[in-house]
Amino acid sequence: TYKLELLKNDNTNWADAAVLKGLTDPYAVVSNLEVGKYYKWRVSSSVDGDYLTAPSFGIFKVDDNAVTAIDDEDGIIPESFRVSQNYPNPFNPSTVIKYGIPEASFVTIKIYNILGSEIATLVNTELNAGIHQAVWNGRDNLGNKVSSGTYILRVTAGNNSATKKMLLLK
Repeated sequence: TYKLELLKNDNTNWADAAVLKGLTDPYAVVSNLEVGKYYKWRVSSSVDGDYLTAPSFGIFKVDDNAVTAIDDEDGIIPESFRVSQNYPNPFNPSTVIKYGIPEASFVTIKIYNILGSEIATLVNTELNAGIHQAVWNGRDNLGNKVSSGTYILRVTAGNNSATKKMLLLK
C-alpha cells in the first residue's frame, strides 16, 4: 500500500502534513485539500510492513479545492528528453524513476539484469508530453522478487533512449 503526505508549510515538520493512507495504486487523485500553497510531498510504500519514503519537491497551489498552479524544478513540459537517476539508489524494496518527454511519445521502460536479460517492463504505452515517473518494486514480470545486484534501466521515448545503472541491496 501507499501513503501520500502533503506539506503545507515551508519547513520540514512532516507531523503537520495532510496524509492519505492505505492507497492501493501508486497514484492518487486528491480532493478537498485546504486552500493555500503546498511545498513538498512524499510517498511511502509498504512492502511486508517496511516503509520506504521518496520525497519530491515543488510547489503547487490549491484554490477552491482545485490545483491552479504547479511549479516543478524541471518545468511542466521539458525542452528535451531526459531520465533522472532512480532514487533511492541503492534501493530496497522499491525505487522511483523520473523522466521527461518534450512531446507525446510511445514510452517503454524496461529493467535488465547485468547479463542483458529482460527482467521487467514497467511502462509500455503512449504518454503525453511532461514529467512522468514509474516505480519498480524489485520484482520481475512474473511478480517474483529479484535478487540483490546491479540492474540496467532503459527508458525509450520515440527515437530517444537512455540507460542507467541501479543497485538493489537486500
